[in-house]
Amino acid sequence: MKKATNWQDQKNINVVMAEVKASPDNLTAAFKNAAQKLNVSQGCVSQAWYNSIRSKANGFRTKSTEVNYVNVKNTPRKATGANAPIHEQVVSTKLYDGMKIVTVKQYFTV
Repeated sequence: MKKATNWQDQKNINVVMAEVKASPDNLTAAFKNAAQKLNVSQGCVSQAWYNSIRSKANGFRTKSTEVNYVNVKNTPRKATGANAPIHEQVVSTKLYDGMKIVTVKQYFTV
């Protein structure tokens, strides 16, 4: 019988975090590479990432011009809920070539 992998061991955590850092846009490839290095299954690494290791990864987020979310499987892709601004303030308005330009400051919760 194979011995269980200790996911509290910092060496195992470092291997997974290094692979995720090297390939943050493709977690499947990162899990596959980490699994090969640790001699475990890809599913084992994936489960460890989503259950415990991900919370130790400081600032791991996927962000674009439209969305900003923590990289998990079931997070909504639109800016709603916690990612929606809690307050907006109009800073300035200007007329430019017949168009009205509005600058808005948005406040978010952390």
